[in-house]
Amino acid sequence: MSCSSSPSQTGYTIGSGASTFGATRTTSCSTGYSGSGSSISCSSSGFWSFASGCTIVSCGSPASQTGYRIGSGGTTYQSTRSVSCSVGYSGTASLITCQDTGLWTASSGCTLVDCGAPTASAGYLVGSGSSTTYSATYTMSCASGYSGSASSISCQTSGSWTTQSGCSILSCGNPAAQTGYTISTGASTYGSTRTTTCATGYTGTGTSITCQSSSIWSSATGCTIRDCGTPTASAGYTIDSGSSTTYGATYTMVCASGYSGTAASLSCQSDGTWSSQSGCTIVSCSSSPSQTGYTIGSGASTFGATRTTSCSTGYSGTGTSITCGSNALWSSASGCTIVSCGTPATQSGYLINTGSTTYGSSRSASCASGYSGTASSITCQSNGFWTSFTGCAIVDCGTPTAATGYVIGSGSTTYSSTYSLTCATGYYGTPTSISCQADGTWTTQSGCSIVNCGTPSVQSAYVIATGSSTYQSTRSVSCASGYTGSPAAISCQASGAWTTATGCS
Repeated sequence: MSCSSSPSQTGYTIGSGASTFGATRTTSCSTGYSGSGSSISCSSSGFWSFASGCTIVSCGSPASQTGYRIGSGGTTYQSTRSVSCSVGYSGTASLITCQDTGLWTASSGCTLVDCGAPTASAGYLVGSGSSTTYSATYTMSCASGYSGSASSISCQTSGSWTTQSGCSILSCGNPAAQTGYTISTGASTYGSTRTTTCATGYTGTGTSITCQSSSIWSSATGCTIRDCGTPTASAGYTIDSGSSTTYGATYTMVCASGYSGTAASLSCQSDGTWSSQSGCTIVSCSSSPSQTGYTIGSGASTFGATRTTSCSTGYSGTGTSITCGSNALWSSASGCTIVSCGTPATQSGYLINTGSTTYGSSRSASCASGYSGTASSITCQSNGFWTSFTGCAIVDCGTPTAATGYVIGSGSTTYSSTYSLTCATGYYGTPTSISCQADGTWTTQSGCSIVNCGTPSVQSAYVIATGSSTYQSTRSVSCASGYTGSPAAISCQASGAWTTATGCS
């Protein structure tokens, strides 16, 4: 029986030798282990016995190291611990390992944060300080143009200094208005500037203003007020009163003799000129005078001007001249009279309404009885005659048609015309003439009555039926008892007698 020729056991280094039953091997402690290893022997079961006497090296808990934070973990040979940089340090820390010497490897990779020399922000001054590394401090103060109590600054883990605070920039507020200047909008804190321009009525180039450390704006310069000089009156105006000649100054004005109106005051304007003189106009009449019955010529229309006139259409005579008066009204022309057409003559078929008879007048008309249409108005013309009547036509009843029992004679067909009538065969009487009426119809035909033969006389051998007895009426006939034949009907004749019955024997 033999055991493994290359036995192994953690923590031990086994010597060489035989590997048969009963053979022994010496052992020593491996690197990272301490003690004295015992021998091992090959047993009858074919396995080596276990060595003893060696224990693994322990480094114990690692000691703290400035700038590092060590994680938890094992403490024996080849155990490792994670490491990170402490607050105020930066970098990438390396792992530490338990060595066979029983000591941990040293931590490395972290360096102390350095914020560098601080730089003052706007409004601040850096005071005293020494170190620039983590947790170091510097005193601060407010710069000129700023007020408050500045806080100290500290170097932070981020490698930057804490924010500089406690100082506020001085403010001048909105600048007060300054006569002659227009100030732009903008910031109002210390050191801010505002541009200026010359206000309306001022000339020059305005300087900028600055917010000073006294919290007061500097004054603008460079603008002077406009001067319009002494005004001169224009034609039609007289200067009344005034004194100053600079921008905004005024002079009162009045209208000169021969002019009317209310003169506007003069004002010195922003461009250095006086406003226009206005409000006064020379007395003037209408430029287009008119007067009924007159045609007025062209010409001037100011006071004293004259215009010739002539009689307008529909007027007769010789027109006088007219003159523009001081009251701005033209005098009245004379010499022309309106044409008159007189009362219009009557005309058959028309009815004329009342009204004026002078030129341009109109009279409405209507159609007289027996006439139809829409009558047009008549108008008095410039020649003294009325326009013609139109629109009405005499009613025409047309040729009359004879009613039953009548025969129409001769006649005319227009309104009021007549036709004679006679009674037709089988009728008797004295008919009256018919007349054409205003509504276009003939009067009713009357005066004729139909002939009546009465009851027919009894005839031997005949039996006569009952029925009508007027002209052209018929009665059927039959043979009386004891008679034979085919009798014809009898009829009422124009003479008023029935025809004789025949045909029965």
